[in-house]
Amino acid sequence: MQLFCGLFPFSPILAGLSFGVVLVQVFRQRATVMAQRPRNRALAALSGWLLFTAMVAEDRGSALLGLANFLPFFLFFAVVQELGMSMAQVRRLAWILVMGALPVIAIGLGQIYGGWAGHVRLLGGLVDWVIEPTGTPPGRMASIFAYANVLASYLVMTFALTLGLWVEAWTTLRQGQPKAVAANFWPRSPWRFPWKAPILWRIGCLTLAVIVHLVAILLTDSRSAWGITAIVGLAFAIYCRWYGVILVGLGMIASVFWAAFGFWGRSGFRAIVPTFLWARLTDQNFPDRPLASLRITQWQFAATLTQTRPWTGWGLRAFSRLYEAAMNYWLGHPHNLFLMLAAETGIPATLGLMAIVGTVLYQGVRQWRVWDQQGDTENALLLFTVGMAFGACLLFHLFDVPLFDARINGLGWLLLAAIAGWQGDPSPHKP
Repeated sequence: MQLFCGLFPFSPILAGLSFGVVLVQVFRQRATVMAQRPRNRALAALSGWLLFTAMVAEDRGSALLGLANFLPFFLFFAVVQELGMSMAQVRRLAWILVMGALPVIAIGLGQIYGGWAGHVRLLGGLVDWVIEPTGTPPGRMASIFAYANVLASYLVMTFALTLGLWVEAWTTLRQGQPKAVAANFWPRSPWRFPWKAPILWRIGCLTLAVIVHLVAILLTDSRSAWGITAIVGLAFAIYCRWYGVILVGLGMIASVFWAAFGFWGRSGFRAIVPTFLWARLTDQNFPDRPLASLRITQWQFAATLTQTRPWTGWGLRAFSRLYEAAMNYWLGHPHNLFLMLAAETGIPATLGLMAIVGTVLYQGVRQWRVWDQQGDTENALLLFTVGMAFGACLLFHLFDVPLFDARINGLGWLLLAAIAGWQGDPSPHKP
């Protein structure tokens, strides 16, 4: 799994091959146990229903192809949760994901400010990037992803992991002995893994990672990512009871919104708040957008499709074809995962997926409360961190559907599987 997490942002194919080894090992050892788990049976039933909705769709071939965005990732989730990762293993994977995001951000900064562009094809196509000059769309950082919003959805998840690891390191430093911290400042080897480095090195590395994440998220120009980043930051501040940070954060958010939508004194706030922030919120940068491009129009159309065929939907990948026929405007999806699923696979399939995911999250919250009440702050904080990263993924899918990128889809299911397959460690590993 470490190799998978290290490779997957850069090559989904190589990451998939590395996961294939894990898949074979798990099936050889635990296939019978996996088949008996109620959650896996629910996923199997949902898979069967999705297959049925594809078979009765108007465009059967397209709907069957759409299953590739769901069925393999159900299997991926079932296998990963079976690994029963310990706290130390989850922390290690979080570090790998965070460190893997830094080269992605570096490429994005080069794209925006260094003029980096071109088609990178290595290892016979196993690594295949198309880097557009100044981003995709122009002026918005996309790095090695196909579109700025896809990069933004990736960054909000890795940002939550980064911030959680930073809070953990800071808490460890606050609780440590100053002499011991100072004596352990220099690493014994420059090749040690980051999670094994001395505490001050970890804090320095994570502080840099937090900063570059914030810069990159701003440069994606994604309103959804901006809002989710603010929510994640406030959630950690509330969790840690950093009341000063909460007040400052709420003040900054209120200032931006007042500059965008305030009734009086708005000009004063606009003199302080950067123009690209409030102008993006008001959509002032795009004053003549077609009605069909607005999310509210897409959501209404998806709701109408659901009302017409509430049981089986119109078939996966049907929204684009139907929307273009009705609106004479092409869109890849309705910018909301749950409305898309309801329109394309029906209400039962949508509710079934929500129930499976909701059950995992509910059990995760229960486990977090147990650790919190027992005073196991280290376990509780790491579980909260993983939960926030998955929550960021879930929130982003309320306003966009980036799961068509296998890297976003896989990372979301990996985080959910880490919550589902968690095993408490009575003697937490000290990194």
